[in-house]
Amino acid sequence: MPLAAETYPVTYRDLAVEAAGYIYILSYITHLSQYQYRLDISPPEGEFLSRTTGVNADKLSLDFWRDV
Repeated sequence: MPLAAETYPVTYRDLAVEAAGYIYILSYITHLSQYQYRLDISPPEGEFLSRTTGVNADKLSLDFWRDV
């Protein structure tokens, strides 16, 4: 699965795959001594679907209804 190009150093924290194959990647970047946490979602085919910022978490947990 190709990851999106990044302009700042990225630290990947966790990865989860739900029953239908959607992939959730929790990461953060460091910019100007600030941490920006984000959650990326990709469909089973692997291309980028969406990104949510401000998800300050260290680990992921998904349920059957795709609640994080």
